[in-house]
Amino acid sequence: MPQQTPITPGQDTLLVILPTWLGDTVMATPAIAGLTRSGLFKRIELVARPGQGELIDGLEGVDAVHECDMKGLSSIARLRRISKDVMLLLPNSFRSALLARLSRPGRLVGYARDGRGWLLNDGVTPPPRDQPVPAVDYYCTLVSGLIGEQIIDRRLRLEVTDAQRSSVDGILGERSGPAILLNPGANRQDKRWSADRFAKVADMLSEQFNATILVSGSPGERALLDQVVTSASCRIINLQEHLQGLGQLKAIMAQVDLLITNDTGPRHIATAVDTPVVCLFGPTDPRWTTLHQAREHLLLAEPYLPSDRIADDHPGTCTIDRIQVDDVMHAAVRLLEDRHGSGA
Repeated sequence: MPQQTPITPGQDTLLVILPTWLGDTVMATPAIAGLTRSGLFKRIELVARPGQGELIDGLEGVDAVHECDMKGLSSIARLRRISKDVMLLLPNSFRSALLARLSRPGRLVGYARDGRGWLLNDGVTPPPRDQPVPAVDYYCTLVSGLIGEQIIDRRLRLEVTDAQRSSVDGILGERSGPAILLNPGANRQDKRWSADRFAKVADMLSEQFNATILVSGSPGERALLDQVVTSASCRIINLQEHLQGLGQLKAIMAQVDLLITNDTGPRHIATAVDTPVVCLFGPTDPRWTTLHQAREHLLLAEPYLPSDRIADDHPGTCTIDRIQVDDVMHAAVRLLEDRHGSGA
């Protein structure tokens, strides 16, 4: 445990700056839950990146969610307007620490890395980088030092609000089989399993289970989603034509029976709403994103990579197209049968 002075009870407001990436924001939710359970603060407020506020809306014990891009002078002004006694910094960058310091918090806490320790009141020594550390544990370790106790429950958690749930009513329609969501995108091309393989899986699941198939992705992935839809023989619901924002994606994710995805943010959303996941890993090491008590099946491009090697450093060995359609089908069938029984 890093050497850190725990917070004394009765502080007025804790402001938590959430991570930049969508998946990391979800992986920070066990740490947020630990903060709310501690009872040390009268108010806990969060700062999320633009568009992510509706994703974390509804978290128990959180009093307010603000959005800020954390990029310039306007961000400093925005943060200064928010009352705060203690600011907890989850992003790792120097820029985020500088902006946070210039917003004049009473006490600034974060990991002392990348030359930013002098900006922090409490600079916590980060874990070594020679081996992967799960992001969930990384954030929980930081918060544990702040509240003075270990965080035992490290399950991801998101809540679907009533408004979000009602906003997606009718998208799935009447169905007799499971609803299966495909997420073929990722922030890097080498993390993407091919669109035609996603289409083959869609056809096989539609035929075997009479499944309703859906596909989702970011606004910049429209062409990729269209490719999956046109390559498949079965009908696929393209959620880009129905959803507006991450709150609705969270709500529909809670209604489907299975997500099949590359290593990207929707995996974490699905786990946080207790939806089973098949996740495909190419040249990214799954140990960075180990999830606790998740109902998921991980498919690795190179499952026999020695444990002292990190997949990120071996892109030639860990090409994602080494994962075969039959591997994905086997994992999907097993999770569907676990969820509904062998008659699914």
